[in-house]
Amino acid sequence: MPTFVHKKTGKKIFFAHIPRTAGRFVEANLLANEFDWTDSHLDTGLGVMSVVHGVEIAHYHRKYYQKYLNVKEDTTQFSIVRSPITKFISGSIYLKRTYGNDIQSQMEDPIMFASMIQNLPFEGSWNWYRPQVDFLSNQTHIWKYENGIGEDFVLWLSNIIGVDLKFDNKIDYPKSHDEDNKLKMSPALEVNIRGAYSKDFEVLYKNV
Repeated sequence: MPTFVHKKTGKKIFFAHIPRTAGRFVEANLLANEFDWTDSHLDTGLGVMSVVHGVEIAHYHRKYYQKYLNVKEDTTQFSIVRSPITKFISGSIYLKRTYGNDIQSQMEDPIMFASMIQNLPFEGSWNWYRPQVDFLSNQTHIWKYENGIGEDFVLWLSNIIGVDLKFDNKIDYPKSHDEDNKLKMSPALEVNIRGAYSKDFEVLYKNV
């Protein structure tokens, strides 16, 4: 959840990085477009993100980034959101890492679903499953993942920040080694996701 500064123009932008929405790809491309991290980016460089107040700084939600990262209203802010269903399935690799591969039936149970998410046993992990609306402010320009992270997105972002961007679709960025190890969608699991992320559906994805 870093603030970037453009090396040539001094333009400052804030990217509200919601997990599992192509954020690492976007960040890598911003760095390649002569943006640089500010001090708000506290990655250790070892693949471990700094954690403050129980949350990874890279994935601070609105309450925390406004308070601790001093993000002002006049800072250009943007974020990418994603259907809560596909976002949750994408992020389920972390649940499998934590609880084991055989958790499909547990995640289909509404009580176990809520308990396993809320009681993840390591610090900083809960924001991976926080509702997306908690990351957004009235100043956040929002792009939907379903519209693609291609030329239309790059043009949209260029217009917002006032810098002509060029994205490399093959740019190198950190990727998870177990991307294929996800939960399977089922009617019972979908009911649980819709219940847990009702605000996201109401505000961002009414027709999904």
